[in-house]
Amino acid sequence: MAAREPGAGRRGVARPSAPAEALESAADELGRFARYSRDLADDEREQYERSVARVLQETAEIARHVSGALPWAWTHYLSARRAFRSDAELAGALGVSRSRVTRWKQGETPDPENAARLRDLDIVVSLLSGFLEAEAIPDWLRGSNPHLGDSRPLELLYAGRLSEVVRAIEAEKSGAFA
Repeated sequence: MAAREPGAGRRGVARPSAPAEALESAADELGRFARYSRDLADDEREQYERSVARVLQETAEIARHVSGALPWAWTHYLSARRAFRSDAELAGALGVSRSRVTRWKQGETPDPENAARLRDLDIVVSLLSGFLEAEAIPDWLRGSNPHLGDSRPLELLYAGRLSEVVRAIEAEKSGAFA
């Protein structure tokens, strides 16, 4: 008997899109941030584009493993969650209640604004995972960052300013001083 998809058949719960459609959607969403990269110097733009490509590759790898069996929000949750000790901590980072995170895990589709925040947090955690220890990621997200004008990365992610946070990560990776 095939495993039942979390939340399948319940009213108000969207069925997951096929992995190819989900990847296309993710590529479109990341592509809209490309317009911000026009203001970057050539070497910074190349770093940004490599970062986006890496995130898309990681997302594609997740999609290959789940084969459309899980809601797209669930894959973002799994990736973002690895940087936090609990769902409550993740919920706090996203500015939502823990029960909302639980509903997403059960298959409820997040509203567009929270879906974007979850996706953006997934992207940032993926980028930071290759650079920082997992235990340091929540502190990095909550701490003031000189590459962001002493703003906190989570505040910028909450405001939909992913490209600025990606630039700060790349600047730190390259050893640049703010």
